Amino acid sequence: MNLSVHAFDINYKVLARSSETDSYKMPAFSPLRGVTPQINDNNEIAFKVPANLLIETEKIFFNTDKDSKLIYESPRNTFLSDPVLTVDGIIFTLNDTAGTKAIMKYFFKSEKIKTLLEPNKFKLVTIYEVHQNEDAIYFRAKDEENKTGIYSINLEEKKIEVKTLFKTGQKVQGKKISYIFPLDMNGRYGVCKVRFTHLREDAPDLIVRLDLKDFVHKIIIADKDFSKRSKYTGFRNSSSVNKYGSVALIATTKTKTKVLLNHFKKDDVTTEIATTSKKILSISHFSPDINNFDVIVFRAKDSRERENVYIANTQTSKKIMRQYQIIRTDKKKPAVLMHRKNTPVFGGHPKINNKGTIVVNTYIRHLDTYTNEPLDIQSALVGVYDAPSLLK
Repeated sequence: MNLSVHAFDINYKVLARSSETDSYKMPAFSPLRGVTPQINDNNEIAFKVPANLLIETEKIFFNTDKDSKLIYESPRNTFLSDPVLTVDGIIFTLNDTAGTKAIMKYFFKSEKIKTLLEPNKFKLVTIYEVHQNEDAIYFRAKDEENKTGIYSINLEEKKIEVKTLFKTGQKVQGKKISYIFPLDMNGRYGVCKVRFTHLREDAPDLIVRLDLKDFVHKIIIADKDFSKRSKYTGFRNSSSVNKYGSVALIATTKTKTKVLLNHFKKDDVTTEIATTSKKILSISHFSPDINNFDVIVFRAKDSRERENVYIANTQTSKKIMRQYQIIRTDKKKPAVLMHRKNTPVFGGHPKINNKGTIVVNTYIRHLDTYTNEPLDIQSALVGVYDAPSLLK
């Protein structure tokens, strides 16, 4: 095993970590598994700690430079979504095996939790992703008829009304919507993959950008099943959008997987950012993330099948974190990015803010406690600062 010892010239910081032996800014015994941490432009982090064999309840933490605060702990036998940071708080959902019990929000000013919506009162069963802009709450949900849709709640109205933007069963260019995939949103724009006709992988798929201010929904790109002129055989389920409407997505052809950038403000031109090759063996199913400067982060494996996080723009792409890389932790000691048996090195989606800070869910092992026992492997959130400077 060759360790990358040249990484100290990049500004990495362990923001939180936990293992069976000790922890920093989060509870012990707290593997984060597939958690996606959220970061805002103040470099503040919100993340979920899942339940496990030793911890019966799920928790939401808010992490700043000064401390890490537990803002919510779920009742037993319930679970939480990954949180989403807004200007004035943190939104998440409370769920049980029957579906979603509530959309909830922690307000920074009052430091209190408020229930925003109880889905069953509006014949909705499961809430998937929740987002907020200045005007409304937007979310993807399944209703009592097992149809998925995109919905909104107007924040200015005293009486709660759930409005339907579109849902399965509707037709686009003569084709009936069969499923709506994960929603991402930033300001007035949203993006999601929409499937038509049936639910199998050979169904026609589109990537659709939503203008949530003017309620105009535009097709960004279609696959071959929808349009024979398309060169893409399909798209990964999740994509991301910035406040200017630019979209980062992953598409497949007959032989390649590609990370694409659609420039909304540049005549909707779609640019290839990265592609599988001798250097990039495979690109992860986890969504790429994009900031307002069209800088993209994504997960992929290199030619040695080692896991990496890449940063990219229209000119170049570079590894920003890599399996077996060495970083310093809050203990001022070196640690290597590793994984437990049958567990990936990285978890969830990597996220980037508009300051160029990246936050990644990963596993680390302090080198001074290196043994063959698993208890010294730590679940950790790592921040990479001024990351776009590496592209210059």
